[in-house]
Amino acid sequence: MISTDHTTNAHAADGDESVSVIICAYTLKRWNELVAAVASVEKQTRRPDETIIVIDHNPALLERANETFTGATVIPSRAGRGLSGARNTGVEAARGEIVAFLDDDARAEPAWLAGLLGAYCDSNIVGTGGIVEPRWSNGHPAEWLPGEFNWTIGCSYTGLPTTSAPIRNPIGANMSFRRDAIVRAGGFREGVGRIDDVPLGCEETELAVRIAGASSTATIMHTPAARVDHLVTPERARWRYFMMRCWNEGRSKAAVVHHVGASAGLASERSYVLGTLPRGVLRELGVAVRGDLWGAVRAAAIVGGLSATAAGYMYARALSNGGGAPDRPQANGGDAPAQQPIPVLLYHRIAAAEDDRFAVTPERFREQLRLIAASGRTPLTIGELAEGIQGTRQLPARPVAVTIDDAYEDTPRAVAEALAHDLSVTVYVTSGALDRPGMLSTSQLRVLAGMGPKVELGAHSDSHPHLDALAPADVRREVFTSKHSLEQVVKRPVETFAYPHGAYDDSVRAAVIDAGYRSAAAVKNAISHPVDDPWAIARYTIKSATTLERLADILEGRGAPFAWRRERLRTRAARTARRTRRRIAQVVK
Repeated sequence: MISTDHTTNAHAADGDESVSVIICAYTLKRWNELVAAVASVEKQTRRPDETIIVIDHNPALLERANETFTGATVIPSRAGRGLSGARNTGVEAARGEIVAFLDDDARAEPAWLAGLLGAYCDSNIVGTGGIVEPRWSNGHPAEWLPGEFNWTIGCSYTGLPTTSAPIRNPIGANMSFRRDAIVRAGGFREGVGRIDDVPLGCEETELAVRIAGASSTATIMHTPAARVDHLVTPERARWRYFMMRCWNEGRSKAAVVHHVGASAGLASERSYVLGTLPRGVLRELGVAVRGDLWGAVRAAAIVGGLSATAAGYMYARALSNGGGAPDRPQANGGDAPAQQPIPVLLYHRIAAAEDDRFAVTPERFREQLRLIAASGRTPLTIGELAEGIQGTRQLPARPVAVTIDDAYEDTPRAVAEALAHDLSVTVYVTSGALDRPGMLSTSQLRVLAGMGPKVELGAHSDSHPHLDALAPADVRREVFTSKHSLEQVVKRPVETFAYPHGAYDDSVRAAVIDAGYRSAAAVKNAISHPVDDPWAIARYTIKSATTLERLADILEGRGAPFAWRRERLRTRAARTARRTRRRIAQVVK
């Protein structure tokens, strides 16, 4: 619950209601954007009574923010990790009668705050939201992205009102509420919405429904005069992110429906799906007929985005109703779950690279290796683990496996560090990337091959594609070529394979077996176990943001699902999207 123990700090100059601006931040990677966001608030024509910056569980960011933003109130989140908890912390600290929210990667126009506050002259208005324009980091909009799906990049989308009008909920990057309305509703619901860089959402939707539902006259207004621009980084303008965001939006909608019911939770979506999207498809097909083939791509994106969102929604609803694939594995021939967790950790680069969320600094890597070594687990290579799963080797009581994908030039140093901690390592090498700048060299590969039995070398394809989107002949070429190329260098069999991007299907798996591999690793971001698939062993990805606490949970089999046996709906949806994109690209060419 959010405390109500505050006195009102009325805006003395003109009698307006007082306002607190809240900005939540969680990563130093957005530092420059955070500085710009705070600066844009300081330039408002209607100055806020206070600016509150909430730092979500990042001590280094908290220290830097305290040193820099001397004119603002900087506080740590006192709730669980995630945007909802951080916003609740800001609301609890706020003394304004109105609380306005600005994202840490958004910049407000000078009249933004005045635009949000203008509607509050009507006492029935409990919240407002404005326009969020995309600010493309590379200066060029994504031509394939239809305006109806700009919500996937956190921006205003086709289908929103173009004038002041009541809406169900505002966009989180640009919104405000009466503080007492948030308090009476119990605040943002933790467990709904974004956590770090996981693209979930709908926390503002769920709160807005509860706030508006508290009174028959309570209204939330769309106010186009309140405008901000929102950074769109290159990764958010990619098809993979688009499909992942749609899938997770479906999951988020299911969470909203679970809490507030389908009638309120899907009220806006019905008109969007039945009206806005069909009109968008027809519009874009008309553009294509007139000679612009991007219109056909955008039409396909509308269909693909809707399909992925619907699939995510149905998947989450099935799980909440007790259906779908189990999170814990079922033992062969029986109904009892195989309870033994086998954490298989997936690393990529071991380097200080702030622009790469998969890069773990050498210092943090060493800390993590110490934690793994102290966990009491027995290190195995993937080949050894697969033998245990297949029953040809006795598995130890507490196994663990460390893997490194892609084989960057820093991989030999990382392997040496792991060996120094008495850990085994399986290194998956993209054969076609050997000797390229920043990647493993042929001579380094030979050094790895001579490091002893605790180092296993595996293939990671020749060119690192999504194998499940390729034609069968191309799949076989990638799988066979990588094995042959690596064996020519290391002069010994290469018997394990890792699916690039974790993407595979039954035909890809069969090609791996046909090529002579004795095991294979997937991704899944799940925990392996003794009845896992030896040709699709589940791994958990370690990223730059992975904390020691998170790693400790994974090592104990907590905080991630056990690997599932049946393919999940989101995997099928992502594969369909990749294949559709491939076919569209072939048509465009």
